[in-house]
Amino acid sequence: MSARIVVIALGVASASCGLCLESCRVGVAVPNGSGGVAITGGPAELFAMYGIEKTATGHEEVALFNALILKPEGSGPGSSGGSFEFDCVRATETIVWTQDAHSPRLQLSYDGGRRDLRVGDQAWPTTAANTFVISLDEHWEPTVRALPLLIKSRTGAGMLKQIQDRLPGDARVARLREEPLSSIEPQNNQMQRTSPAQASEARR
Repeated sequence: MSARIVVIALGVASASCGLCLESCRVGVAVPNGSGGVAITGGPAELFAMYGIEKTATGHEEVALFNALILKPEGSGPGSSGGSFEFDCVRATETIVWTQDAHSPRLQLSYDGGRRDLRVGDQAWPTTAANTFVISLDEHWEPTVRALPLLIKSRTGAGMLKQIQDRLPGDARVARLREEPLSSIEPQNNQMQRTSPAQASEARR
């Protein structure tokens, strides 16, 4: 199963304030891409949104938040595409699950000024912990569990094992396995600006 990767170009944000003044502030995070990979053992996917954290001494490329997405039982692995839209320090990932015109979809919105993840009308801070389990019910409605895990590595290596260690009594999570050599890290860190339409194509 191949990973789906989207990389959005915000290269100027790493060294300047070319996007907007808000991205200049120390302490903000500027989203610049996302990635996901299907895993075995059930209909599920590992997902991460990436970005640049601005500090007093420079910047750091990190995973802004991570999620284990549990799809409805029997729905099959992976997704059918989606889009990544950004506006300065804010970004929204829309994941489309099937190729049907009326496919259910999941929206994950990140605010790099507030440093939080929003799903629906609820928000969760990501500064002290940034890893979540998002369970989709039979109607594809999400329930979000925040885990006490701060995983900032962009490779996603070991993420599933860390989540499983935090949920020892969850049989569904326990049977999941990462595919050999899978990674959710973008393969090319030389980012180029991509429109939402191009991003959708890149993920298919």
